[in-house]
Amino acid sequence: MKLTEQDKLNLMRFGCTLQPRQKLLYIRWPDEREKAINAPILARFIHNKLPSGPLLSLTFEISPIRALARYCYFPFNLQNASHRNYLSSLAETGKLVFAFLVRGREILREYQFSDSRRKRIDAIIAEVSDALQAHGSATYNFSHVIDEFERTVRLSTYFERAFSEHEITELRETIRKKAEEISFQRRVLARQIMTGFKDVLLERYGDFIAGNIENLTTPRVGLLLMFDLYREFGSDYERITEFLADIVAVGVEEDVLSKGLGWPSRLKSLIQLADQAGSAPEAEQQKVISDLGNAFAKIFADLKSGRALSLTMLQNLLLPLRPLLTAQPGRPIKDYSREYEWKASGSSWAEVAAQHLTDNAETRAEFGGRDFQSLNPEEKENLTNRIRAGVTSYAERAGKEIPDWRDLQARKKSNRYPA
Repeated sequence: MKLTEQDKLNLMRFGCTLQPRQKLLYIRWPDEREKAINAPILARFIHNKLPSGPLLSLTFEISPIRALARYCYFPFNLQNASHRNYLSSLAETGKLVFAFLVRGREILREYQFSDSRRKRIDAIIAEVSDALQAHGSATYNFSHVIDEFERTVRLSTYFERAFSEHEITELRETIRKKAEEISFQRRVLARQIMTGFKDVLLERYGDFIAGNIENLTTPRVGLLLMFDLYREFGSDYERITEFLADIVAVGVEEDVLSKGLGWPSRLKSLIQLADQAGSAPEAEQQKVISDLGNAFAKIFADLKSGRALSLTMLQNLLLPLRPLLTAQPGRPIKDYSREYEWKASGSSWAEVAAQHLTDNAETRAEFGGRDFQSLNPEEKENLTNRIRAGVTSYAERAGKEIPDWRDLQARKKSNRYPA
């Protein structure tokens, strides 16, 4: 064993270091030899999209005893040819070889990725390579990315599970042996029933797991944030309010906060959408819930990385709810036939909203008698969205074709208002 100074620094910082030529990972191990031989190993590839750039890491949970697992990771620099070659080899074989360093001695261990996980390695490498290219290699600082990773990432979250790979293997083997003891006909019937379930679900939802399982990570972080707040504050809503108010005060300018005094009333209106949400298609409801969880988790991730709270972050919390807005909440159904004709004639949505404000005294009074050009950007957006929703609802009720708001002719026609 001959380690370079960089290897020794890696062992101290990451808990492991890579020997690409030997295709070997050295693990710093302070426990006794027997635990190095028998400790269960779990390995995960993780891809982190950090503000300073993407990072691909091979992470490990090694448990000398179940209650006290040890974590280490090795970050790969895809601009390094030896790192790329090692990853290519690993994608082919799926086999990791470890050398646990125990009091100057090496204890060799092996870990084999399953076929399904081995096939994912190439896809992960390609994903990180694309992210690196999009970020720009010239501005990519590998050292800075690692620093940010260590400030914001907790490795243990990538290993939370109901069963480990070893436990699932044991469970499969136990069930298989028990199944062999029962009648063949009973097993055939069970197989037919479960195959029927599989066929129905695949026909209805397709390969849902492959297409959606990784997208559930972000909403899960948002849910964990709720547990964190409950652990810290319990049901003391005054303290929660004070905490959140301080976050908003630090990150949002005073003039923006002044304009946001109406947000609570808007929240009240959004809550009234619960009845409408109940009647919305199930797929639409699920998408709203998923997008809302993503929005909360994105804000939490940004705050963890040191970014200040912004108005855009807060507004993004409202965006997932827009599919439920078939019309402005609390308003009676109005006749939007004129607005429909304006839009159908080629006007942009903003032009339609401006004309509506000019012709409709009630709406104009709501905005203090001002014309469209005098409204601030948020007011323009809100009014335009209201008109768009009203026209769409009118078209659906009247059985007419819904105007295409992406109409290029409408975009070219007007430069006065954003569509």
